[in-house]
Amino acid sequence: MNFPFRFYEKQLFDLTKYLFLILFLLFSLHLGVTNTQTLDFPYFNELPDEHGWTYLTNINGGIHSISDSILNQNSMGIENAYGFYQLDSGAVVRPEAYWSVNVRARVTEVEENSSGFFFNVIQNDLLYSVRIKQTEIYLLDENDGQYVIIENDNTIFHDFTLKGVPNAGMLLLVDNIVRAEAFPVPLSSFSYNIGYELAFGDGSSKSNTNANGEWASYKFSQHTINPFITSVIDQPNDQGGWIEIQFTKSIFDTDSLILPKISSVEMYTIEIDDGSGWTAVASTVGYGKSIYSVLVPTTKDSTMESNGVINFRVIAGMEEGNYLSNEVAGYSLDNIPPALPTNFRGELISNSMIKLCWSPNIEKDFYYYSLYRSKDNESYDLIKETIDTSYIDSNIGLDTNYYYKIEVIDYSGNKSDFSQVVDLEITDISIFKSVPEDYYLKQNYPNPFNPSTIIKYSIANLDGGNGSDVEIIIYDILGKEIKKLVNEYQQSGIYEVTFNASDLVNGIYFYKIKSDNYAEVKKMLLLK
Repeated sequence: MNFPFRFYEKQLFDLTKYLFLILFLLFSLHLGVTNTQTLDFPYFNELPDEHGWTYLTNINGGIHSISDSILNQNSMGIENAYGFYQLDSGAVVRPEAYWSVNVRARVTEVEENSSGFFFNVIQNDLLYSVRIKQTEIYLLDENDGQYVIIENDNTIFHDFTLKGVPNAGMLLLVDNIVRAEAFPVPLSSFSYNIGYELAFGDGSSKSNTNANGEWASYKFSQHTINPFITSVIDQPNDQGGWIEIQFTKSIFDTDSLILPKISSVEMYTIEIDDGSGWTAVASTVGYGKSIYSVLVPTTKDSTMESNGVINFRVIAGMEEGNYLSNEVAGYSLDNIPPALPTNFRGELISNSMIKLCWSPNIEKDFYYYSLYRSKDNESYDLIKETIDTSYIDSNIGLDTNYYYKIEVIDYSGNKSDFSQVVDLEITDISIFKSVPEDYYLKQNYPNPFNPSTIIKYSIANLDGGNGSDVEIIIYDILGKEIKKLVNEYQQSGIYEVTFNASDLVNGIYFYKIKSDNYAEVKKMLLLK
């Protein structure tokens, strides 16, 4: 008999719950719309240098540090002093941004002919300007200016707010009350260069202690209806194919990760145009973040043959509609150099020719080899650029030392390290020797391997010797000797030996080289 009553009681409870949730989300939405992207510096003496700020003053005629600020409770106490902070031109105000400047400061005692406290905003070649003296505010506008009177008390801090609309008017609020409205002045009407996009300072002439112990503060805000791409950055230390896009949100992006909406379709889609039309390549959910960073794949890289430039844009898919960002060009780069050329060696093939050989590189973006030669191992000349793995040098003579080295260049212009320098000493037209500068044992290639791999090594000519007794031994993971690949006296030179493991099981093995002056061990993996 109680079933109907309990049923309607539950329905009423659920309805109340959802109404409360809807009201709460509407309130959150309202708060979200008013959020803007903000550069917020709590105190003048804490403006970070990395944001490009400088502080200028007429004291000693130059640029001073942030700590020298007159606004810092007027601690400098110098007659007829003035100063302002400034950013480089184009650093702050975006062309289509709705912006506001909030300054909390007291109006200090000012000489009659002084500029007073001021701040300027330049946007789209228009100047929004306010100057404040002890008892009045002056707005520079297209109607030759207007004045607002404030109380004559230099111990009281006031909140000055200037709000601007692109290519339109501005409002001045003092202590959150609208006191004036004006229109910007074209920069072309000035006979001098304004020189900064946003600046503020004071014209203090005396040292005045701050009765309330407060500090001047500043906040600049700007926001746009459309998303705005701020940077297109190539990803470092990769083989190309990726960039990072950073963009600011649309003001309609009001979701959050803490209080998501019941149903939301707010998304950002990143599109690229590589010359074949706009194509979507990445997307991210909108959740009210001020600045988004998204990794985006590219269809081509900037190389030695093509600049690889691609256009990027962001589409904000909001509940209110679709909003398109600015278009920005950028490109990805292969930042990783190719592998070092290996097995570089030479031989005399006729009375006046030396043949140089090396192992091929397997990188997909390999472009060519650069071969260099020297007669003193100090000054090298480029003698050949080639895609081949050998070169014949026919310009040689008797009783001469020739030094050769080689490097690899890929399509992105990255260069490998130079190969081992090889000294080719021609003492007789029929006698040739290749002399490495030092011992080395290369990592086997390929690795992992199945079932064969190549081990490369060099025997150096040290202490006047011509060679050495050499052993190359294979061990299993327990240290048991498996096979002795080399066990003989070898002249100084560069060598390679093949290890065939077809009769061994999968696992880790070690190979060791031992000579009169050198020993080294490396690890390799057999994977069938």
